[in-house]
Amino acid sequence: MCKASLQPSPASHLLFSVGMSQLHFWLKLSSVNKDPPPYFNDLSNHSILSSPDSLSDIKDTHDFLPIDSLSNVPTIWDITPQDTSTTSLLSSNRPFLGLDRFEDLQAIINTPSVQQQPLNPVVEEEEEEDEDAEELGHTETYADYMPSKSKLGIQHPDRVVETSTLSSVPPPDISYTLSLPSSIVDKGLLSALQLEAIVYACQQHEVILPSGQRAGFLIGDGAGVGKGRTVSGIILQNYFKGRKKALWFSVSNDLRCDAERDLRDIEASCIPVHALSKIKYGDTSASEGVLFATYSALIGESQAGGQHRTRIKQIIDWCGENFDGVIVFDECHKAKNASCTKMGRAVLELQNNLPLARVVYASATGASEPKNMIYMSRLGIWGEGTSFSTFDEFLHAIEKRGVGAMEIVAMDMKLSGMYIARQLSFTGVSFRIEEIPLDESFKQVYNRAAQLWAEALTVFQTAADWIGLDSRKSLWGQFWSAHQRFFKYLCIAAKVQRLVALAKQELSRGKCVVIGLQSTGEARTREVMDENDGHLDRFVSAAEGVFKSLVLKHFPSNKGKREKNLLKRKKRGKPRSAKMSRAEFVGLIRNSEESSSDSEGVLDSDFNSSPESLQDNDDVIFVEQTFNGHIVPDRGPEQVEQMKIDLLAKVEELGKVLPLNTLDVLIDQLGGPDNVAEMTGRKGRVVRRLDGVGFESRAEQNLSIDNVNLREKERFMNGTKVSSCDYLISSNTSFHLLPSL
Repeated sequence: MCKASLQPSPASHLLFSVGMSQLHFWLKLSSVNKDPPPYFNDLSNHSILSSPDSLSDIKDTHDFLPIDSLSNVPTIWDITPQDTSTTSLLSSNRPFLGLDRFEDLQAIINTPSVQQQPLNPVVEEEEEEDEDAEELGHTETYADYMPSKSKLGIQHPDRVVETSTLSSVPPPDISYTLSLPSSIVDKGLLSALQLEAIVYACQQHEVILPSGQRAGFLIGDGAGVGKGRTVSGIILQNYFKGRKKALWFSVSNDLRCDAERDLRDIEASCIPVHALSKIKYGDTSASEGVLFATYSALIGESQAGGQHRTRIKQIIDWCGENFDGVIVFDECHKAKNASCTKMGRAVLELQNNLPLARVVYASATGASEPKNMIYMSRLGIWGEGTSFSTFDEFLHAIEKRGVGAMEIVAMDMKLSGMYIARQLSFTGVSFRIEEIPLDESFKQVYNRAAQLWAEALTVFQTAADWIGLDSRKSLWGQFWSAHQRFFKYLCIAAKVQRLVALAKQELSRGKCVVIGLQSTGEARTREVMDENDGHLDRFVSAAEGVFKSLVLKHFPSNKGKREKNLLKRKKRGKPRSAKMSRAEFVGLIRNSEESSSDSEGVLDSDFNSSPESLQDNDDVIFVEQTFNGHIVPDRGPEQVEQMKIDLLAKVEELGKVLPLNTLDVLIDQLGGPDNVAEMTGRKGRVVRRLDGVGFESRAEQNLSIDNVNLREKERFMNGTKVSSCDYLISSNTSFHLLPSL
């Protein structure tokens, strides 16, 4: 933040709006004065994160004002209502009371304004609530966006907005000149918004950080603005500059076709795109072009020997020494938690091994969570020569100051020329929430399911007590996770019939229908097929599969506990200390013909033995056992296993009335695969045929399973099918009309 050296005036009084950001304040001040002060002109070329008065220097206390200036600066609470004329307060002949430090500005801005202090202490609560509601109703969250300093290109075909906080600060001046053909600009192949992002990205790539690495750029544009085409423009610009190689990472191999389309749309078909998944380990023959790969490919390893046993080593060798081309991390939020995931560490390793690469981060949610920015090491916010020596210091400084601090970071990133974030306006878009009443039959199914889960909880608890299970964290984690997924599937299934009716209604009106799901139920389908030796003659229930899998895989059992205890005995070689479980052993009879004296000694040793060792002793008969003060029957492993069998039988009985897999039912009721374009990650599905229900592969004749989604997308875009897709596919697939931007 730039500093102003102005003479203080005790008579100068200022009013500030509650919630006004620091940088917005400077803009408001400039709009009042006809001749902006000289220090305001330097605002766009300074960074609050790189200045001495950065966030890391802000004290935790709320008393930010320096003590030596209190005599000259009246507090806001001392201002009388009579001196509230804007003209008299901010007249040009009265110098502005300068602030020496960033903390001073923040202290004043965060102080409640006089205008919102009640003049009369007795105010009706209803009037206050009405005023607050009216004020909130007029709050503008977004502002219309137009490039302010870039004059290239034609206007974007749709209305674009920017958050009000980002719109309050200007981007830096442009000093970079593009080398793109004029035909691209004249034809509108790249809009003004996209050209602006390309210019700022290339300009930022000219900066070398104090660490010796080249600075990176973050594209935070939302869906529809055209991140893919912007990235293609950056690659093409560098291609004309002689940098013929580029890396493009994304979340799915299917998006390679989208990358090829984006390059083709800006007349860059001359740049080949190579899929890393189609290249053998050790093959670095491709001399130029874009190497397209997924994030998961970064951690790929070959079992065979050779020079390139890992994909990341192969990629680095393909780039070559002193590589200064473009590296694109598309949907880069998938690389979050870089410090604790193998994939995230690979992203950081790649950037560290190619220090001169021109890195572009592209994600609509990239800067929303500070903890997920760890992989953005090229932004220069932390590290050598910055206010934060490590990412942890930056994270601590931001998190302890809340959301407002992150907004300041985003504003400073834009101010410094490393970040841009726009999104399509929702003006004119309408939506509604459909409330679906439950019929009596579904209510009965839901109630039966809830009762069985309550019973299962008791059974799991009893079984764990009977076997003396000590650590139960994992058990209950699995139980409640399955419980949540079960009722999620159940609630989703309750919407199917109404959804089908709405879809048919809109189709009859000539509308296009896109249905998004979060899961496909393929895992449960595969399990049923394995249970039936690869055969399947019915639709399956995902909810039943979740419940059944929980009981089969995670029901408390003696087997694992016995093996664990046996292993402990072998390792330690020491007898287990006397420790009784929650079950009390009241009476024991030694099944032996030995003398009474010997029996008494053995009996004493038996009472000092663990419950597990007594269960394994064939010479011991349990006469009477109590649990919580009540006599209960024998609790041997056979009884625990019987509890499991009984619970499984009840789950299977409930499964007869549970709803079937949502995706399969939707496709079936909307006309089958011939009428529904399925774009999901599953490789097979259950369909209804003339000879009954059966399982079939999604692969088609002369078409591999990898390209099925692309063909299905074409059919939907041609209007021949309804679209149904899962979350992964729908979040990365474009369904807009051509020509696109």
